[in-house]
Amino acid sequence: MDHNAPPSIEELLANESFLKYCGGNQHERSYWEEQFNIVPGLRDAAEKAKRLYELLRAEMTNASTETVAFSNMIEQQRVEAPVVALPAKRRAGYWVAAAVGSVIILSGLWIYTYNGNIPSRLVQQQQIVHERTDADPGRNTATLVLADGSVVSLDSTGNGEITRQGNVAIVKTDDGNILYKANGEPVSEIVYNTMSTPRGGQYRLVLPDGTKVWLNAASSITYPTSFPVDERKVSVTGEVYFEVAALRDATNKSRLVPFIVKKDDIQVQVKGTHFNINAYDDEDDAKVTLLEGRVNVSTTGAGLTEKTEVALLPGKQARCGKTGAIAVADNIDPDEVMAWKNGLFNFSNADIRMIMRQIGRWYNLDVSYEGTVPQREFSGKITRNTQLSNVLKILEQSNIHFRMEQNRIVVTP
Repeated sequence: MDHNAPPSIEELLANESFLKYCGGNQHERSYWEEQFNIVPGLRDAAEKAKRLYELLRAEMTNASTETVAFSNMIEQQRVEAPVVALPAKRRAGYWVAAAVGSVIILSGLWIYTYNGNIPSRLVQQQQIVHERTDADPGRNTATLVLADGSVVSLDSTGNGEITRQGNVAIVKTDDGNILYKANGEPVSEIVYNTMSTPRGGQYRLVLPDGTKVWLNAASSITYPTSFPVDERKVSVTGEVYFEVAALRDATNKSRLVPFIVKKDDIQVQVKGTHFNINAYDDEDDAKVTLLEGRVNVSTTGAGLTEKTEVALLPGKQARCGKTGAIAVADNIDPDEVMAWKNGLFNFSNADIRMIMRQIGRWYNLDVSYEGTVPQREFSGKITRNTQLSNVLKILEQSNIHFRMEQNRIVVTP
C-alpha cells in the first residue's frame, strides 16, 4: 500500500491512534487536536469518521435490509468526505487495507423497529437530521452539598482531599470516585451530604461503609458522612445502582447491619447485595431490580391503609405504582436494566415516549410532541457516548421525525 497516499475515512477508522482518540483517550485526544490545527481539512474528515465510529459501536439486531441501508450510508459518507493528508509521524505502520475498514464498519447490525419499514431516502434523511438537531452526550458531572450548605462542583474539583467533616475526609480519586475516609474515632454527630447529578450527568460514589453507588442523570442521594453502628439509611431520587457492602454489627458479629434506601413512601432493605432502583417522578412505576442477594421492598403509598412488602430474589423486579401497590416481574433482562451504567441505551419493545424520556435526561433536553406520533416499538442497543444526531438517525427510520427548538426536541410524525 502506498503510505504517501492521502487517507480516506476508512483508513482513519483503521488507524489505531485515531480509534483511541474516538474512544476518549486523553493522550491521543491532545495529539489529534494539535493536528487539527495544523492540517487543513483534517478536522472535518475526522468528525465524519468519528460519527461513523460511534455508529458502528452500536450493537444492532437485524442484519438484512437494514445492513444494506447502513452500508449505503457509509459509502455515501466515504465518497463525499474531503480527502486530507495526515502528518507523517502517525501514518507509518498504522494504515491497513481499506477493505479492513469496510469489514469493521459492516460488522455492526442495525437497530430495527418491529414493522420493519425503512425510508427509501435514508441517506438524505440522516444528513438533514444532523444539520437540524444535535447535542453532546452526558458526562461525569455532579454537585456535592455539604452539611453546612456549601456546594462543591465535582467536575471542576481536582483529585485528592476535597474537604474534611469531623473525623471524615472526603476524597476525589484519580478514577473519578468520591470516597469517604474515617480516621476510626467515634462520631460525635451524624451529618448528611447530598450528591446530585444534573440532566446530562452521571457520577460514582463510595459511601463511608464501602458501599459503591452509581448515579444516573438527574438523580441524587442523601447519606450520612458516617453511619450509626446499628443502621445504614440513605434516600434517593432518579436512578441509582448500589453494590452494598456487607457489614457486621460490632457488638453482635452474627448480625448484619441493614442498609435501607428510601424514595418517598418506598423503602428497600438489604444487608449486602447488588440492586438498581429507578424512581424518576415522570415514570409510571418505581422499579427495584435485584441482581444479586436478596432485598425486601415495602411501600405505604397514598392508596394503602397499611404497609405492603415483597421479597425479591435475583432476576426479579418490584414495580411500585403511584397508589402503593407492588407487582413483581420475572425474567428481567439485567443487561437492559443496567445498560445506563454500562454506557448504553438498551431498548426492548420500548415505545417512543419511554425512549425520549431517557434521551431527554442524558442529553439535557426537554421533549414535546406535535401531532399524532405513530405507535412504534423499538429494540436494540447503542452507545450513550455519541452525539444526539446518531441516535435520532436510527429512530427516524420508523417515520418518526424530530426538530430542535433551542433546548427542546419536538417529536413529529
